[in-house]
Amino acid sequence: MLNVLDNTGAAINSIADLKGRKIVTTGQGSNPEFVINHLLKQNGIDPEKDVTIEFKAEGSELPAVWATDPEAIIIAPQPVATAIKGKYENSKIVLDLTNEWKKTNADSELMMGCVIVRAEFLEAHPATVKQFLAAYEKSVNNAVSDPENTGILCEKYGIVAAAKMAQAAIPACNLCFITGDEMKQKLTGYLQVLFDADPTSVGGKMPDDGFWYAA
Repeated sequence: MLNVLDNTGAAINSIADLKGRKIVTTGQGSNPEFVINHLLKQNGIDPEKDVTIEFKAEGSELPAVWATDPEAIIIAPQPVATAIKGKYENSKIVLDLTNEWKKTNADSELMMGCVIVRAEFLEAHPATVKQFLAAYEKSVNNAVSDPENTGILCEKYGIVAAAKMAQAAIPACNLCFITGDEMKQKLTGYLQVLFDADPTSVGGKMPDDGFWYAA
């Protein structure tokens, strides 16, 4: 769900092309910072020397960046990225960090959301958990296949301010439903990157087998 935006018309085809640029984003001290630093390093860029990274407190601050700093690169989550692109006529979403992650981390995925259940609840209500996951999978599939009606629901329930914005953002959100061994494999590599950046970000140690739910 993280996108790289440019408003200068520069040729940006990979993370390596960000060298020398100022990057404005959010998430200092958390997953976004760790992910961005990892991808920069994987593409031969030293985050402390080869780029300038400025962090904003909230995503709502990012649309105003180009008003005072039009040459900055913005890294924003959806639907903020779509809102920024709609506000500036010449701007472009030049990179999708989900795709950039795959280029250098083939055994994992850039995960930005998950479902977590307490072990006690799972043990007491296994059928309810399965029922919820089935409904969740259906919801994900419906959102991907029908962004128009999903956007209407997003506005109705206050998830996104405007249906049209949600409709435009959904195709760029990389929505998916992954469970079981595939989930474990793809998420383990991602968690390892977070652990290497800051062990406390994953609770101080990599998760053992008891962490995973075999759907």
